[in-house]
Amino acid sequence: MTPTPPSRWPDDRFDVIWTFTKTPDGWHFAQLAEHVLPQDQAAVIGD
Repeated sequence: MTPTPPSRWPDDRFDVIWTFTKTPDGWHFAQLAEHVLPQDQAAVIGD
């Protein structure tokens, strides 16, 4: 899977969407920051 998903999800993060897209070579992983509420963080979850 490219890139690799984080190995741990922080307890205080509810503002990130993970997507998995099937590709000819396997799966592509992506994170999308929601930016819905004022306290939502712009950064995605790092490893």
